[in-house]
Amino acid sequence: MASLYPAAHIVFFLAVLTTIRDRISGWIAYFVVLLISIPFAFWGIETYFGGGNDLVAAEVNGVEIPMQAFTYQYQQQRQYLQQLYGGHLPPGQSDAAIKRTVLQGMVRAELLQQVVNNAGYRISDQALLDAIMQLDAFKTHGQFDPRRYEQILRLQGQTKESFEQGLRQQLAVSYFEDGIMQSAFLPPSAEQELQRLKNQRRAFSYFVIPADPTSVNIGDGTIARYFAAHRDGFQTPERVKLAYVELDEKDLLGKIEPSRAELHKYYQSEADRYTTPELRKARQILLKLPEGADQKSIDKTRQRAEQLVARLQAGADFAKLAQQYSEDKLSASSGGNLSFIARGDLNPEVEDVLFQLKKGEISDPIKTDLGFQIIQLVEIKPAKQKPFAAVRAAVERDFRQQKAQDRFLEQAERLETLTYEQSTSLEPAAKALGLDIKQTGWVTRQHGSGIASSPKIRAAAFGEDVLQSGHNSDVVELGPNRIVAVRVIAHEAARPKPLSEVRGDIERLLAARAARENAVETGQRALAKLRNGKPMHEVAAQYKTSVKTSGLVGRADTQWPQPVIAKAFTLNKPSSKAAETFGGVQLAEGNYAVIALREVQPGEGKADDGALGAESSINYGLRERDAVYQALEAAAKIDINRSNL
Repeated sequence: MASLYPAAHIVFFLAVLTTIRDRISGWIAYFVVLLISIPFAFWGIETYFGGGNDLVAAEVNGVEIPMQAFTYQYQQQRQYLQQLYGGHLPPGQSDAAIKRTVLQGMVRAELLQQVVNNAGYRISDQALLDAIMQLDAFKTHGQFDPRRYEQILRLQGQTKESFEQGLRQQLAVSYFEDGIMQSAFLPPSAEQELQRLKNQRRAFSYFVIPADPTSVNIGDGTIARYFAAHRDGFQTPERVKLAYVELDEKDLLGKIEPSRAELHKYYQSEADRYTTPELRKARQILLKLPEGADQKSIDKTRQRAEQLVARLQAGADFAKLAQQYSEDKLSASSGGNLSFIARGDLNPEVEDVLFQLKKGEISDPIKTDLGFQIIQLVEIKPAKQKPFAAVRAAVERDFRQQKAQDRFLEQAERLETLTYEQSTSLEPAAKALGLDIKQTGWVTRQHGSGIASSPKIRAAAFGEDVLQSGHNSDVVELGPNRIVAVRVIAHEAARPKPLSEVRGDIERLLAARAARENAVETGQRALAKLRNGKPMHEVAAQYKTSVKTSGLVGRADTQWPQPVIAKAFTLNKPSSKAAETFGGVQLAEGNYAVIALREVQPGEGKADDGALGAESSINYGLRERDAVYQALEAAAKIDINRSNL
């Protein structure tokens, strides 16, 4: 999918539509994001639910976003986050925040679609075809398969017309965003300043004040009070046992036993796959263009190339002219010989010409990234189909793979339908598809083995519909063409642990917390002494620790702790060579580092490899894109019905 969408794809869809993929049709590969996103984003999700619901979540320039559509996408996003975080929402995330994110994404999607429609963005048939052919889900053995394309759309309940219309809309929005991103750039002076900062080097000294939990005494009263205030945090985890059915393409592969007639028919229908490609032997003369050549240089080089072509057409020996004039030293010494070439070996400009020449013909000058190339076709080796006997093993492998994929798609659709329609048992689906019903051991929200090691499975198991209502789960995708449906067969609620059982855990927790706080307080006192002029070695000695001293290091240096380096690069430059500036930072293990910055060496402004400039331009492009979003939103008439949310 990455090759289909430009970098500026809408962030909202990357999150929300992945969720839709997982819940609705997890058994289809990632392309379902595209299949589902298009009607939702651009035609309105209400087309999936019908009318009849007048509640509106928002209105964008008079176009309504139905409350039913908003609620659906909110639920999908919430479930997606719970899957990522073991059945819980991530820290700091709330239902209100999810609603804001989802609604903002839906509003922005509608607004962008209006903008590209009004601006007259159009996607050509060729661009649409190229996009479809790049989708891995529609490929068989790495090649676009029209039969598979139609089959998958049919299983999704989509027509080619609706899918392709939606894809045009999606691409139009992506091109609009891509145009903003690619037109943004940083001035050279800003790039040089960024490079100077990146290449800056600093020298510092530091010592570490340890956080020592063994030096902290936690009383029984403190432990008891903490336990009383956090009793819910000391429980045996809620757990379940699951029954499940699993459909895996690998299992289906072993059940396919093709006859010789079937293999031979497949061999004939897929002849191109078992054919040695056409090869063409060529010679070339290359006249190079200097980097950044102006039009005068281009015209002059083209004129030289045309003169050589005229001499060749008048009967001059190609090999001799190549030896004399070609600037490709490797081939020039052999008379311009390029040996035998298959499609894909050369750049498209040269290849398209070469495969249209007749034997002995000489091309006109071809302008490429290298310069101007003149090609002569020397010899043709026609494509040749390999004998069936020679490729039978490959034919059988490919046949079995395709049949297994087809069977998987068909059975996945049936499994999803049966587990939904017969939601109180897995037996009808297992019986209809010849699958075994298996069981897991105990599974908690955070831990499980086997299939339950997947956060997706645990999230499904602890979902309200499965855990509380006793229904089968939605089909869950565990990998490429591997899906599972589960149901709960045993459930144990969480139970409080007695204080006696968790006393040691609480004591260690509180001691570690107190030790961290003590280290920070001690570090702050040490910094005060340094700022008052006391030598660093003396201060370190008071706290029974030693000073470590660096030479000049860069931001990415790995010899020293990264938090220390990061803090050192935030400190102000010392006012003189004899002066120092001080700061402190808490390390991951709770210790506190006291830092003295001694020297700052300016970095060079010239980029080493252009990577920073490219990264900076991308970041700047993202900011420009977001600024356009904000401008569009400010100019639009957007009404949010907060009372409905």
